[in-house]
Amino acid sequence: MSNIIFIRRQSDYLPLTTAWIAATSETNTVILNALNTFEAGLIANSLTGKFNALYPFVGGTALKHSYNFMNTSLYPLSFVGGWTHTASGSTPNGTNSHADTTLVPSVVLGLNNVHLSVYTRTNTNIGVDIGVAQSVPSRAMFLAARNGGTVLGNINQVTNTLVATANSLGYFVVSRSGVTTTDIYKNGSSITASTVVTNIVPCKYLFKCKKI
Repeated sequence: MSNIIFIRRQSDYLPLTTAWIAATSETNTVILNALNTFEAGLIANSLTGKFNALYPFVGGTALKHSYNFMNTSLYPLSFVGGWTHTASGSTPNGTNSHADTTLVPSVVLGLNNVHLSVYTRTNTNIGVDIGVAQSVPSRAMFLAARNGGTVLGNINQVTNTLVATANSLGYFVVSRSGVTTTDIYKNGSSITASTVVTNIVPCKYLFKCKKI
């Protein structure tokens, strides 16, 4: 009697996940299957063309956290200052740390069709989670999940959009979809809107974490 050996073929990963695997050499199938499911969701909701940069922060190392999931050859994060990288994500030291993409919004992003977002598992009340907060208001583009008790956001505006929040836990988005509309979302729900006072030149860098 002949022995019959069945070999189960592993399902092919989708293109973005495949490219991320090639860049990171990740082998943890829990991570890879999660990324593949995430990519499938992006495709199903026609969102793959909506992101210039997206950082999953999985894999537990600075190198793996640095890759842009949407295109691993573009905008890799350069971590500056004190960072702690673990399987749960990355945590800056809150003093001199930031991560630089070198993405230039005035070149890459539009003026009235832009969003910044961050998922945070740390409850803080100071600092900027993504973007740049500077003293010159005409160069503001940032999102702070909680700063002084408020979600604080600004995309190419003179004035900031803010709303009170009890904590900085969850998924936060600041989105500008028109000349007069800027919304802040928390966990998928819009929590505020404001009127843009005037249009201004976008800031130079994206994803620099600094104190306001």
